[in-house]
Amino acid sequence: YAFEQARLATEIELTHSGDNPVILPAAERIISNGNFDLTALTLTWEQLGQALAHCAVGTANRCMKLMSPTVAELPRFLSARGGSRQGYAELQKPLAGLEAEIRHLANPMSLSPLAVSDGIEDQSSMAPRVVAKTAEIIERLRYLVAMELIFAATGVELRGVVDGMGVGPQRTYAAVRALVSPLDDDREMSADMTRIARMVVGPRC
Repeated sequence: YAFEQARLATEIELTHSGDNPVILPAAERIISNGNFDLTALTLTWEQLGQALAHCAVGTANRCMKLMSPTVAELPRFLSARGGSRQGYAELQKPLAGLEAEIRHLANPMSLSPLAVSDGIEDQSSMAPRVVAKTAEIIERLRYLVAMELIFAATGVELRGVVDGMGVGPQRTYAAVRALVSPLDDDREMSADMTRIARMVVGPRC
């Protein structure tokens, strides 16, 4: 819903004139209007950012629970070799950092413009920066999703239920394992995360 609202508002903005006043030579009219005000557009992007932040919080919490033996009833940190290895423990801090950054970026920005031109221009939607910070949220969220996909793939392997999954989960699992091998021993994982993060957004990334 939030994405569709932002898309619709953006399409409207791109296909209309923001001139004020609007000059209509054929009708010999000059019309004052408020089309220059992008607040409606900005609010849809603020909404999208907050919706994505909710997704990020859910993703981060699921990741933490997958690594918890108390909750998931799987080896701690999803280590295939138990306590003799770290498993995915080293990813908890970057995971928490990404989630915190996303929540920070989701805070509204359009409510605090500074008046300029001796106070005459006292209203600003902050639209460019709001759209930019939403892009920053998406950039971080795809890495959180990448972590969850890798953790989930490891979880079903440790549970021994790979062959019992449905068609959709099987395809997702296969896509993950085509890019990232199982974590049989501790290794540096930034390249693994990057490959899956690129997969999440498709071949354009």
